[in-house]
Amino acid sequence: MNCTLPRKWMVAAALLLLASQVQAGDGQATKHASKWLLVENGAVARNGETGKDWSRCVEGMDWDGRRCSGTALLLEHSQAIARAVARSRQDGKSWRVPSVPELEAFAASARATSEIVLCPDAPQGWYWTSSTRVDTSDVNQYSYGNIMNGVNSQNVNRMDFLHGWAVDVDTGKVRGDVLKRTRLPVRLVRSDHH
Repeated sequence: MNCTLPRKWMVAAALLLLASQVQAGDGQATKHASKWLLVENGAVARNGETGKDWSRCVEGMDWDGRRCSGTALLLEHSQAIARAVARSRQDGKSWRVPSVPELEAFAASARATSEIVLCPDAPQGWYWTSSTRVDTSDVNQYSYGNIMNGVNSQNVNRMDFLHGWAVDVDTGKVRGDVLKRTRLPVRLVRSDHH
């Protein structure tokens, strides 16, 4: 018995499979790659592996159906946390400022994903996180930058009430010495889909 399909049938089957994976507009979900699903008319990117929803636009910008428009807000750390609380009340969903590992993973995925632009029109550079402490056991006390700043694994968190943690979304670098009064953009995340 011959189990192979003629080439034209295989192409037709592949096209049908592709067409079933991509659904258009009307607030329906649009699937791009196996990991990301666009929901809420494209304003939110849902990670199929973690179940977390990410706002595609940074705070201050709004999704217009095709891209993020407006101007990104640059917020102090406390303002970023307050903004998440306000958006949660407004939307009825639990928006929050992401932790360092969450934002690192999201930024890496956004840089690696070619099928979909997860962060249209987003500012580059550093973004606030909600992390107050990060595992510092691997702080390289011999790094020139750390030597210049006097940072080692024992004192890196000593002044944490003055400093916040930020992630450079372009490079994936993490810093815990950003003064909380520094104004940075913020991208919100949520874990509930209701």
